[in-house]
Amino acid sequence: MDPRFSVGLSEINQEWSKAGVDKIRQKQVFGEALQANDALLLQYVGAGLLSQHRESIRLGDVEFNGDSALDTMRLAWIAAVCEGTGTDCGAGDAYVVDACASLNLCEESRRLALRALVAHKHGETQQSTFDTAHALFVKAIQSRNVSLFFPESAP
Repeated sequence: MDPRFSVGLSEINQEWSKAGVDKIRQKQVFGEALQANDALLLQYVGAGLLSQHRESIRLGDVEFNGDSALDTMRLAWIAAVCEGTGTDCGAGDAYVVDACASLNLCEESRRLALRALVAHKHGETQQSTFDTAHALFVKAIQSRNVSLFFPESAP
């Protein structure tokens, strides 16, 4: 368990782990994570949810297909939790430092660093995929829109 979680957040993360592939339980716990509005918790839970999709995923009106698009979408999630929760993920952020140190992709924020990483890994054409996913995720986090991630169980 990540020691940076407070007790309440640690419990939500544990509940997420216990939810397994039960979509109803996942939706409930993901909603709790959105309500907690913690960047680290959302990063963990969202990455777990999004990694379950191996070939494609539809989020709202946008579909992400193939390895490059799915990886780009997942990186956009990691960046979006900062802006979505109002967390400062600037030059000292671990992702920013790592991208700069390991790949010489030195940027001022997590969003810019991960966007540069997308171009490095998948080509500049995937940056528009990153931008689309990032905007979608920031809006969903800010509005606590759990239905975006679980459209089949939307009311």
